[in-house]
Amino acid sequence: MGGLPIFQWLHFGADKRPRQVNILLLGPTGAGKSSFVQQVTGQPVETGDGLLPCEFALKPTEKRGRENPTDKPQGTKVCRLYRTTHKPTNTSFALIDTPGLADVSADNLDVLNTIGKFIFSSLSHSITIHGIFYFHRMPDRRVSGTARLNLELLQAICGRPFFTQVLFVTTMWDTIPSRQRLEFEEGVFAELVRLFTLMAVPGSRIVKMDIGKPEKVLGQFLAEIGTRGRRRELLFAAQIKRGVLSETTAAKLIVNQAERRRIPSFGEDEEYPEKDPIQQTICVDGLCSCVVM
Repeated sequence: MGGLPIFQWLHFGADKRPRQVNILLLGPTGAGKSSFVQQVTGQPVETGDGLLPCEFALKPTEKRGRENPTDKPQGTKVCRLYRTTHKPTNTSFALIDTPGLADVSADNLDVLNTIGKFIFSSLSHSITIHGIFYFHRMPDRRVSGTARLNLELLQAICGRPFFTQVLFVTTMWDTIPSRQRLEFEEGVFAELVRLFTLMAVPGSRIVKMDIGKPEKVLGQFLAEIGTRGRRRELLFAAQIKRGVLSETTAAKLIVNQAERRRIPSFGEDEEYPEKDPIQQTICVDGLCSCVVM
């Protein structure tokens, strides 16, 4: 049988073949999301504020005077959709590049707002999220506190039933000295497998992105995740249909994380300065709500 038997669970037409597999790319700034898109599609990837076709822009949020924009790492500012084809299976993919997750709760709320705007606007285009690629830099030997908070956010975006549609993509293997490669493969990578696929997001998968072979990531998604039965809906997508970001599980988690960061753990000597609440106005297609952080 030709075509795409391993992906029959996506029914888009009478021929039972998927017309397009839509993948949301998530991860911290600098983890390699945009580089992956550029390598796998061969298309130039912009990381500024300029818009390209198939984009959905976001209404600007309120300025926060205590932040200096020049201090932030540069990266994708809006959600952008790029199309490519996995030639071995003739499967069409739409890769949705997103702004990188940050180490500041207010910034992650901006990121979530951007993704929410894209998903809300894309409903009329029949764009459904079928999977998530979450990117992690291998040179980061330890999973930091910020990275763990972002994993919590990933859980809240997905919802447990969607965990099986998540593929962790480890990047920048080429930056690891050859003498340390075995240590990373047997130690660091093995620990990431345990943390990501068994503890943080049970049922997910993890893959190494070899330099020059990014298309293997698409193939592994089809082979290991595309055979898992009926399609499940992303929790965040289901909740954002109502048009109120502050009522989503992910937005509530970010507010909770901000509160936790203000409270020192038991036994810590570090003093935490008082912070003024941040009032964030979230607008999705003209529907606005306020989140106080």
